[in-house]
Amino acid sequence: MMQDTFARRLALNLAVIFVCLVSSTVPAAPPLNPLLAPPPVPIAVPAAAFSWDMAPATPEGPILADAATRPAETGASAVTLLDEGRQVVFPDLSSETYGHFIFKALGKGVSYKSVVGDSAFDVSDVQSCRILHGNGMTEDVKHSRLKKRLSSPVLPGDVVDIQMHDRSPRQSVQLFLSEWEFDCEHASVRLSHYILITPAALIYQLQPHGAAPAPATREVGGWQIAEWHASNLPAVPVEAFSPAFMDRASWVAISTTTSSRAMVKAFTQMLKPFREPDQTVCARALAVTRNIPAEEERIHALAAYVISLKNKSHNEGSIPAKPARVLRDGYGDCKDKSMLLLAMLDAVHIPADPVLISERLNSGVCLNASLPSFDHAIVLVQTAQGPQWIDPTTNMLRHGDNLIYYDQDVPALIINDATTDYIRTPILPIAQYCTTNTSFLTLTADGQLRGTTSWRSTGEYGMALRAVAREIAPKKYHQMLQDVLSRGMEAQSKIELDDGAFTGLDYTDTPPGFTSTFHIEHYATRTEHTLRCPLPFTTPITLEDDAPRKTDAEISATYGKYITNISLELPEGFTVPNLPAASATSPWGSY
Repeated sequence: MMQDTFARRLALNLAVIFVCLVSSTVPAAPPLNPLLAPPPVPIAVPAAAFSWDMAPATPEGPILADAATRPAETGASAVTLLDEGRQVVFPDLSSETYGHFIFKALGKGVSYKSVVGDSAFDVSDVQSCRILHGNGMTEDVKHSRLKKRLSSPVLPGDVVDIQMHDRSPRQSVQLFLSEWEFDCEHASVRLSHYILITPAALIYQLQPHGAAPAPATREVGGWQIAEWHASNLPAVPVEAFSPAFMDRASWVAISTTTSSRAMVKAFTQMLKPFREPDQTVCARALAVTRNIPAEEERIHALAAYVISLKNKSHNEGSIPAKPARVLRDGYGDCKDKSMLLLAMLDAVHIPADPVLISERLNSGVCLNASLPSFDHAIVLVQTAQGPQWIDPTTNMLRHGDNLIYYDQDVPALIINDATTDYIRTPILPIAQYCTTNTSFLTLTADGQLRGTTSWRSTGEYGMALRAVAREIAPKKYHQMLQDVLSRGMEAQSKIELDDGAFTGLDYTDTPPGFTSTFHIEHYATRTEHTLRCPLPFTTPITLEDDAPRKTDAEISATYGKYITNISLELPEGFTVPNLPAASATSPWGSY
């Protein structure tokens, strides 16, 4: 997980910037639409009009001058020279944010996308972008080329200077949630600077994580200004199978909520209009479940239908799209698809609840946090067989497995009347995450290895295989299979794939996998009386056992079992004198 810098923070802030109102002297403005109706207690208007002069931006001149002469640093592929966000929340619940992000590439292959991470790569709010090349030339990037240019590597020594701006309209949920990260996984940080400006009547609490600094606060004309500075931060170390970046990083969470119950009430109010099935949704739900009498199978059918829809946002910020629109368009993000699944379950009289979670990819799990940073929506269905947790965006997992690893053992807030606090999502049984490789092989006297092998994968392993295969054109499957086989063998000669095919790549209950027939010339080395060769498909994976381990990783994409069954027919007259037992241990936590 790479650093979640201003671009991602801006997206998160706009997605969850819900303002809690705490005092009143002036009536609210007329509502723009029924979903944005004025709250019962509006915020007192500050005495002075807001001005950005209350929170001036950091001058870029000295930073860019320093970048030109700064020597290369060790332990990072880039250095973030400035990561700045200035955000104001107005009394009418709208907000405005300015951001400034400057980084210098120190090594090869560095791009804006590689520094901020895939989940943060959103250029829609970029106001200006320029690249100061090491040869003294300046490249002003046009908005039409932003996404492509910022995905492409810059040269070592290049400096990328990006400024962003966004205005967010009033929100319907009466909470304010925000966060700011100070350090980075792949870049050291010279200066991280965040300013939050709110009416003085808006009361919020802070939850620091890691080595997050305390803010300096002041009041100007009825505006409360909180300002954070952090400087000269090293890159956050990356370990094999590390937990999410924010479990290891320094950041601060900001919230006006005083209890989980208050948050539940606010979200219950906001989501109610979006989970009510209309005629279109009812008709589709009844069609999907027609002739399916068992409740468990109806849940399965509805979940499979919603999961099969494309994962794509309707760009509504924190507001879900109506279920009928998601049906019509054939796509939605986590909140859209969760509301559609809830509406379809309601249509066939199956009770279910929306759940907000803090997934491992985008937010820290924060075991002791009083302010979990909820950034993902899923669905919880209570059945006679027990609770079913369904993530409608996991469109490559079998139903029943689709609580993906980064949804497991994380804070969850169930949106229903019985909720008093957040809980943790379950860890699925290890048996649901398994790859099995079965091979029937023959070794000939001249050292050739030939035979067949089949692979079947469930859970995360199956999802990974589906994801890779779906990105590759069918005409390239042959090469992909050959590459997979090559990585599992210690062979001096090239593996020749004679035949092979993938199975279960579509969304079905059949685990994905493949079968193949192959041969390798000179796999074994022949001497006068012996054949020497490695045992096929047992190449070890090195996990940096000699490196100091700082964290344990109970849940990761590698959680599960890997089983290899090999039948190896030897040439006539050859035997294995001593076949040693194979075992391995790890010094990491419970592994």
